[in-house]
Amino acid sequence: MRSRGEASPGNPFLDPQGPLLVLGHRGFSAAAPENTLAAFRALIEHGLPGTELDVQLSRDGELMVLHDFSLKRTGGLEAEVRETDAATIRSLDAGSWFGRQFRGERIPSLDEVFEACGRRLIYDIELKWDRREANGLEQKVLASIRRHGLQDRCLLSSFNPFIVRRVQRLQPGLPTAHIYANDPGVPFLLRHGEASLAIPSPWAKPESSLIRPWRTAAYRLLLRSRRKLDLA
Repeated sequence: MRSRGEASPGNPFLDPQGPLLVLGHRGFSAAAPENTLAAFRALIEHGLPGTELDVQLSRDGELMVLHDFSLKRTGGLEAEVRETDAATIRSLDAGSWFGRQFRGERIPSLDEVFEACGRRLIYDIELKWDRREANGLEQKVLASIRRHGLQDRCLLSSFNPFIVRRVQRLQPGLPTAHIYANDPGVPFLLRHGEASLAIPSPWAKPESSLIRPWRTAAYRLLLRSRRKLDLA
């Protein structure tokens, strides 16, 4: 949900008067294997404005676009992304599980997605890292965004509030969002958006079952209160 904060010219994620933004989840994942170039190109072909995608670091520090920490489900390899080099990840078939016509589809890097889609999409980039300490993910994602000139086309989001805070410090003004869900895999204290109390963001990305009018009103009130304190 979007707060009624001040708009940032040119960035649709920070325009409170802008149109409803419809983003494909991991690309057009109903029509093509998730988080692949085929899925992102399908969004463009169908005239959809943007995509949510997931980014994490390979063992050798490359930005790979993949949702799961494990490569098993979509790549067929019993290994974690963080423990696998980028060349091995790129060698995997990430399309056959979805359909034979996508056999040979690869797991792309963030740069490859930007090169293929550029300014034809807007990007909600979920940063995947489950530890408090930094691993360089935020810096590399921000560098890639700047390299492709897409600062006005991106929002960065994460379940990890420490990542959100680091992004805010590294790139003030770039929109950020906390993700939260009432799920056993999420730390108990982060299941209902509690991170926003300490680290406010202009956006929140709750699980759909947690969206309620009173939650939206409370979130906006919290942001207004924090903004007044910052200006005092």
